Amino acid sequence: MNNRSSLTLRQASSINDRRCPLCKQGSHTAEHLFFKCRKLDKPRRKLYKELGDFKMSALVTKHVHIATEWALRFFNIDYLAVYEADFQRERAKQHPHGALEEGD
Repeated sequence: MNNRSSLTLRQASSINDRRCPLCKQGSHTAEHLFFKCRKLDKPRRKLYKELGDFKMSALVTKHVHIATEWALRFFNIDYLAVYEADFQRERAKQHPHGALEEGD
């Protein structure tokens, strides 16, 4: 079984669980993960500092590549990990100063 198939099977088994996979308290939504999840407080502060303009509208337009990289790193969404390398390459082209550090 290839990696995509195994990831898909793992996700299918938990498709009805809509709780945040990190804190197990909030809803598993972008709004919760970007703005409310207590488990992401420290990395979120670093992201706030880097972006300045931290509204959902800016995250999905103006800062889409940075927000996507951050989401892939911290949201614990296994099935999206397949695409992480593509986003890393794109980020390196657009932001040669480096990627966000995990846990800072």
